[in-house]
Amino acid sequence: MRIMIAGTGSGCGKTTVSLAVMRSLMRAGHTVQAFKSGPDYIDPGYHARATGRPSYNLDMFMLSEASIRQIIAMGMEGADTGIIEGAMGYYDGLGAEGACSAHALAVATQTPVVLVIDASGSASSAAAVALGFQTFREKSGIKGYFLNNVSSARHYALVKQAIEARTGLPCVGWLPKNACAPWKSRHLGLIQAAEQQDLEKALEALAEAVVLEEPFFEILSGTKPVVAGPLRVASFAGRQRMGIARDNAFAFYYAADFAMLEGMGFSLEYFSPLRDEAVPSGVDALWLGGGYPELYAER
Repeated sequence: MRIMIAGTGSGCGKTTVSLAVMRSLMRAGHTVQAFKSGPDYIDPGYHARATGRPSYNLDMFMLSEASIRQIIAMGMEGADTGIIEGAMGYYDGLGAEGACSAHALAVATQTPVVLVIDASGSASSAAAVALGFQTFREKSGIKGYFLNNVSSARHYALVKQAIEARTGLPCVGWLPKNACAPWKSRHLGLIQAAEQQDLEKALEALAEAVVLEEPFFEILSGTKPVVAGPLRVASFAGRQRMGIARDNAFAFYYAADFAMLEGMGFSLEYFSPLRDEAVPSGVDALWLGGGYPELYAER
């Protein structure tokens, strides 16, 4: 089972909704595997906290469609439910045509899409937004709508009626206003999951607040598994050791890269410069990943 949670644009709440859905499904007994559309180092950290599993990036600019299918198949091992979070607005990507967008990823992987709409301060106007996204591309891939920032059950029913009448597609759930305290942000997006205070409490609150209706599960269960060939990587003769700096200052890594390196024969040994930990002795390679070293320069 697999579904994409996309949004009308940045700031509509798709990360919050994705986390609410992931943790809610976990609590219901699902083993959830998260993925993120495009190049994003921050949201996957939240996904991992919500699901207890590494989250994998699916970047259509850097990877072939075959590689993306392989990463999905690899990630889904041992999981029964896949949740892909979109990036930016659903059709936003490279250039006016939106190459490498969340839409392009959904089409390439044949993943049904639930579009998050911020319903605050609107009723019938939300239906105009929904219809616009649904008809913008002949094959939009959109199968339903999720409403965020809903004032009440009555408000949800009003917007739901308008959207379903205009689009013919179901509203699959909603999240009330102020379901979770606003996430703290900085340049490049949210602050890292490891820095958010009371994140576990916030995830549980989201799971309590989210409402998922039957159409959501119908869309989810109707997805076919991704068909992918075996993942082939180069290998070394003999075990190699790689030291990897990993803490709040050096944190921008892709989970798939670690999996690939281990498949190539590397033993990955992590250390923290912030905690004044020494580089592991005798390593064959050293990786200082990106992040926010400038925020910790004095330390």
